[in-house]
Amino acid sequence: MPIPVAEPKVCDTVSIEVECTDCGHTRWLRPAQLWTFGVRGDTPLTALAERLSCSHCRRDGLPGKSIAVQAAFATEQAAAEANRWRALRTQEAPGAGSRARVA
Repeated sequence: MPIPVAEPKVCDTVSIEVECTDCGHTRWLRPAQLWTFGVRGDTPLTALAERLSCSHCRRDGLPGKSIAVQAAFATEQAAAEANRWRALRTQEAPGAGSRARVA
């Protein structure tokens, strides 16, 4: 049985691209800049999109919660770990008589 891979965290990154999929506004942020949004180094990358919102959309009265996040990792090892975690997360898991996707 393979050893589980830890979920990638903000502390593993050098910078994070935050894109609003509604209006297309994109910005790059360093992990320290995310502290104003209540994000710390131990925050999983998967939790970032739900904590952030688009200031351009919010200024226009829209929710601005359709956020996509892409990370630039500090080391090649951290990037490889994140890729392994993503592969394990999307891997098909055998079910009782059916095939279920691991979410």
